[in-house]
Amino acid sequence: KVNSTKYLTVDLIGATVTDGKIFNNTFEQTNPLTLRLGTGQLIAGLETGLADMQAAATRQGLIPAAEAYG
Repeated sequence: KVNSTKYLTVDLIGATVTDGKIFNNTFEQTNPLTLRLGTGQLIAGLETGLADMQAAATRQGLIPAAEAYG
């Protein structure tokens, strides 16, 4: 289970709700993201969404502006 003492490697696609415009797609980059939760590397809503995931799980989430980029 994910927690702040472990590093995680994540692939993700970030898109806007209104028009589906993709602004981040790690599947098209050379490497996925490797990070630790609780270190400020991610927006708050993504940290929350990843916090209780298991290894190899997938999830789709809707992050409100207040927990994203405003």
